[in-house]
Amino acid sequence: MSSTSDNVATQTWPENEPGTSGIILLYHGSGQPQWMESTKELQLAISLAEPSVLTRIACLKDYQPTAAQAAEELTAAGATRILIVPMFMAPGGHVAKDFPMLANELSARWPSIEFLWADVVGGWDEVAVAVASGIKTRLTREREGN
Repeated sequence: MSSTSDNVATQTWPENEPGTSGIILLYHGSGQPQWMESTKELQLAISLAEPSVLTRIACLKDYQPTAAQAAEELTAAGATRILIVPMFMAPGGHVAKDFPMLANELSARWPSIEFLWADVVGGWDEVAVAVASGIKTRLTREREGN
């Protein structure tokens, strides 16, 4: 699997009919059910910002829903192009080992679907700016005793 940001950046995300483009927010996952609440909030925010793009949550390996389950839902709803967004702060073993295997699995199962991979969100400039801003806000509150 080559650098995914180059792949996504050089291609135009289509202004297609509603439902023909999909996003999978790919998380590590957790055995604790409450972790899913914040992921659903982000999924809703994306759906509100891009109502014509279907968005699903998926987890790696031992957790549900899986990327294959999310892709199944998206393709059943008519998605022909799916952007997979790894919700990780830094690349590591999953990027090097698991993502290429997952990419191959999805492409083999749905050969007519175009799967695009974004870099992990922690590598995005926009995320770095947002995190720095959030930290600055919290430091300011701490200094002011709030």
